[in-house]
Amino acid sequence: MADVTISNAFESKKTPAIPSFISPEIFDPKRDDPERFLKNYERAAVANAWDNNLKIIYFGSFLSGIANRWYEHLVDTEGDKKWEDVKKEFLKEFQMSDYSGDKEMQFENRKQGKDESVKEFFFDLLFLAHEVDPDMTDQRFIKYFEKGMLNKYFSNYKILKPDGVSTSGLKPIIEKLDAIERRADDISENPPETSSSQQQGWTNRQPRPNYGNTRNFIVSENPQESRLSQQHWTNRQSRPHFGNTRNSMNNSSNPSPQNFRRGVTNLPSTRTFDGRPKCYHCGKSGHFASACWHKQEKFHPNEQGRRN
Repeated sequence: MADVTISNAFESKKTPAIPSFISPEIFDPKRDDPERFLKNYERAAVANAWDNNLKIIYFGSFLSGIANRWYEHLVDTEGDKKWEDVKKEFLKEFQMSDYSGDKEMQFENRKQGKDESVKEFFFDLLFLAHEVDPDMTDQRFIKYFEKGMLNKYFSNYKILKPDGVSTSGLKPIIEKLDAIERRADDISENPPETSSSQQQGWTNRQPRPNYGNTRNFIVSENPQESRLSQQHWTNRQSRPHFGNTRNSMNNSSNPSPQNFRRGVTNLPSTRTFDGRPKCYHCGKSGHFASACWHKQEKFHPNEQGRRN
């Protein structure tokens, strides 16, 4: 099949894309690499069974911004160019002059993104390494791969990595790290559920009753008995506080048994040593205070006159 020009491509009959269409990436001249974009575009064209005719027609649909306007101008002014000429003009227009130096700096400063998997980071860095130096040594690639890896993967990586491993030998290790990462994400998004029996057991154990003072919770089928029982325990709980038992019985409004006994022992004795009665009023023996004449004379002065 003879190669076609731009004019011939747009004048020819349009063949629709096959159902299993694979869309190439959209090229943004502000941030994307033109050479990488062309490689991805060629790969998608092979998967979609595009010939050079369709490559020329669809090329502008995957350019954005100033790149799309550049291609429209190219179609209008240089219709005799072929597909290989289009690629050369594209690289000439959007590839920086110091391309090799820029790629090497990009490779050396490449860091794994926060939301980027370790597998994506590995193969993207490997692609940059082939662009910078197709014969790059394993030691140099592994050095910058470990330098750019996120810290949360580094501990597992050092455990899985054998000594003297090559770049190709890292691929199964990367697969294991990626599987560990996906497993951790699944667990965080879908935590294991507790069985119904375990949930029921914890439910029964957690709401433990607050018994408090059990004396206040006497329950009876008879409401009157329940009320009296509660009142009885309330009265028992509100017993007086005796305070310092060393105080005398006279100075305490609520005497304790200890104070009462101490007060009794401090009263004067009503018996002599040999057991005869002794008056604690006049202090004489032979009678008690209730029959003391001195007491009666003091409190009843007319009593003596009546006896006389």
